[in-house]
Amino acid sequence: MEVVIDKDNPTTRSCLAMLPMTPAFSDYGGREKVPTPTGTTRVNELQNVELPP
Repeated sequence: MEVVIDKDNPTTRSCLAMLPMTPAFSDYGGREKVPTPTGTTRVNELQNVELPP
């Protein structure tokens, strides 16, 4: 999978900090499955990482 990062901002860094991720799916209303992220984030480790332009 290829990922393109368009913006370097706190939201992008937070999302990147959760990768790789294996979400846990739970039942929602008997009709849908809702993913819940698992694990911990590493957002503090990514504060000084330079993202490609």
